[in-house]
Amino acid sequence: MLTDPKIAGPQTCVFPYAWALAEDGTLQRAPSGEVSFVHGQRQAAFGNLPPEIETAISSLTTRPRAQEDLIAEIVESAPDQVPVLLMTLSRLSDCGLLRPVLCYGDDALATLVPVRPDFVFRHATVDGASWELDRFAALTPADDGMHLHAPGAPAKILLRHRHGAAVVHALASARSPGDLVERVPELDGELIARLLSLLCAAGLVVSHDELAQTQPHWQQADLWFHTHSRRGYAQRPLGAMFSGATAGSPGPVVKPAMSDNWIDLPRADLNAARSTDARFAEVLERRQSHRAFGATLLSIEDLGAFLYRCARVRALVDDRAYVASSRPTPSGGACHELEIYAAVTACAGIDPGLYHFAPDNHRLYRLPDEAETHKGLLLDAQTSSGAPAPPPVLFILSARFGRVMWKYDGIAYALVLKHVGVMMQTMYLTATAMGLGGCALGGGDSVRFAEATGLDWRQESSVGEFMLGRLPEEA
Repeated sequence: MLTDPKIAGPQTCVFPYAWALAEDGTLQRAPSGEVSFVHGQRQAAFGNLPPEIETAISSLTTRPRAQEDLIAEIVESAPDQVPVLLMTLSRLSDCGLLRPVLCYGDDALATLVPVRPDFVFRHATVDGASWELDRFAALTPADDGMHLHAPGAPAKILLRHRHGAAVVHALASARSPGDLVERVPELDGELIARLLSLLCAAGLVVSHDELAQTQPHWQQADLWFHTHSRRGYAQRPLGAMFSGATAGSPGPVVKPAMSDNWIDLPRADLNAARSTDARFAEVLERRQSHRAFGATLLSIEDLGAFLYRCARVRALVDDRAYVASSRPTPSGGACHELEIYAAVTACAGIDPGLYHFAPDNHRLYRLPDEAETHKGLLLDAQTSSGAPAPPPVLFILSARFGRVMWKYDGIAYALVLKHVGVMMQTMYLTATAMGLGGCALGGGDSVRFAEATGLDWRQESSVGEFMLGRLPEEA
């Protein structure tokens, strides 16, 4: 039997899997006659392929086929082309376009799907060890079965048969191949070893001795988030893909008024501020978190100037695929998905309550809050910060996710959190320059915020909090 060691692996004389190409990939022929297989952003070019090889490769887009069957077919029609077939398969494998499939009778038991572009499949030996699932692995439903994947793994496994899922379930604890045969008697030892080899090659199982050493400091959600929003790990394209454009608009550049009860805020005198503010370096040096505030009330002028300097719309930008805006704080793509709500306890000129800040007309819109849920938000801020009392004003930063997810793929939520950090630093420096005290909080209650505002958390949810008040007299 003819085999290519690079494809078959050093442990086998016959490749123990079938081959398949991505069903949504295409085999293309250029006017020059060059043939290439294209799937998403990946491509493998072959030059002028003999028609027998092109036919054999094309068949892999419709069903998985054993390598020995492909070879036998070429031996019958064009025996001198067998080396070309093996080199073509090797090229597809190197480009991460060829998927090994473990068959169970006429069914596909499991398919390895490369995730990272540099992944090359190697058949692994799994005898003589106990194996266990990566502790961050997850099964998710898909149209064609169940996907088993883990953050940072170079490949995922598509499970199309219940016996494969049974093996994965058994691997929740350390098992040897012999243990797995006892647990899933429908599969013989050879199939179990081949499935384990697929899982090992995909980076989804580790030997029991190695398990404790894998990512010891990470929480599952954090690691999933990190790897799904960083290039090199992500399983889909990242960046401005405009994937939401087919579903409609990204939403208005400025959120419509949420009530007809508003307060016009005084605007800051920027020229006066420029001449009286301390030098920027001094502002940075003086910046610190203040959790206790003075007895003197904030005024409506303080609040108006603070928000004007941090978050107003300076200008609209309509020279792109969506209306954007220029504001004092930067935002990816100038999307500015962050909204600012003010839960007011004590501010001269403003009644206690919950308000939404409109950055275009510089107004606070009072929100109906008959249950006074905003008081719970203020108490949450006091508790999480260790403050002696609720803050005079609590700014709640929310995100209209559609504004940023409409444009960016993979990095959208990461951008939201970066924008929260940018806004908090802007608030810190502005408060310091104005002689006020501020403190960013590490967390908040998004459920309580949704109850207070009546918003659907899937569309807009709180993502950050910042307290503001006058400095204590001793400060």
